[in-house]
Amino acid sequence: MSEALQELIEIAGRHARGRRIRTAIPGVSIGRSEVATAPLPGVWGSGVLFVVQGAKTVLIGDRALRYDPASYFIYTVETPSIRSDSRSERGTSLSGHWLDP
Repeated sequence: MSEALQELIEIAGRHARGRRIRTAIPGVSIGRSEVATAPLPGVWGSGVLFVVQGAKTVLIGDRALRYDPASYFIYTVETPSIRSDSRSERGTSLSGHWLDP
């Protein structure tokens, strides 16, 4: 694992407790989930999601999209979706960083 990725995981571990929290940097929030979650329906606003540990599955219509540390997702418009968080293969929590436009 790269040093930069490990640092992002540690930042999320220090600051995020459960659901997404806003940081002191405008438009940047951090989330962490200690357990896998059941599918949750909702509408995501525009932004960019970086998963730094674990994985997130997003269902948009009939498409299932999986995001992990090797990928990212850009929402350009409000998007109705169903999403769930899962633990990594090593059993570690999901951690992610969200950038609002």
